Amino acid sequence: MAETTMPKQNQALLEAIKALQNEDTPQNRAKVLTAVLGAKFVCPVVLTPEPPRDEKGKAIMQPDTKIGLKLLENPEKKRFFMAFTCGESFAAWNKEKKNYDVVVNGFDQFAGLLIADKNVVDGVVIDPLSANLTLPKDLIVQLKRQKDRNQGLYSISKTDRLVFDDVKKPNEEMMSALTAWCKKKQEVNAAFLRMMFHNGNKNYLLVLDLKEDTEAKPIFDEISTVAKPHLKNMMLGVTRIQDSLGKKSIENAKPFYKKLFYKIPDVK
Repeated sequence: MAETTMPKQNQALLEAIKALQNEDTPQNRAKVLTAVLGAKFVCPVVLTPEPPRDEKGKAIMQPDTKIGLKLLENPEKKRFFMAFTCGESFAAWNKEKKNYDVVVNGFDQFAGLLIADKNVVDGVVIDPLSANLTLPKDLIVQLKRQKDRNQGLYSISKTDRLVFDDVKKPNEEMMSALTAWCKKKQEVNAAFLRMMFHNGNKNYLLVLDLKEDTEAKPIFDEISTVAKPHLKNMMLGVTRIQDSLGKKSIENAKPFYKKLFYKIPDVK
């Protein structure tokens, strides 16, 4: 069975959900989604075929044992994975005290299953019967792609259609926040904001010229957090000017932030 104490890393998620339930704002939605990315969840599972058990009833996994997440079906016949923030919320749902097998999953596990899924599962519901927060499949897939882009994992195939353009009507609050952040970061030489049309889908692309030997991932994570409250329904990708995507995107572009005497490097 699951632990009955709340995982400490989920406290931020529970507080974010409570704030969202009290006031539904873009900022509070963004806080929930950020917390979801770092949370761990208790998930009831079905083991097939039924494995042997030890004296405490714990499953003894076999080479052929398959693990499937138990699904919850709503009145509209839509099916969801269940994600419990702690043992207590799981126990509140499991009122009949059935001896479910459980695993602990994070966001990436759910996203991977949903991306591979063939329209069988419609998303994830967090803490059924209490918080009862539903995250649809499309949103989770978008978040996964966003997370991968922020980690430098944005994948572009040779057959993908890419078009870049200036941001015609920049969000002034976002630009102010990004510029203020760049000024504080010694690692950032310059920053470009582009509109990227990827196979017809429109997203922001932030291209950073970073000092040599700078570790990119913490910088990407930090600036994504700064931008997130201002994105509304847009997604934001982050890349370096030296990466192939960055090279393609800055042709004829001007940085919205640059250090004194900065010149765009020859990255062809």
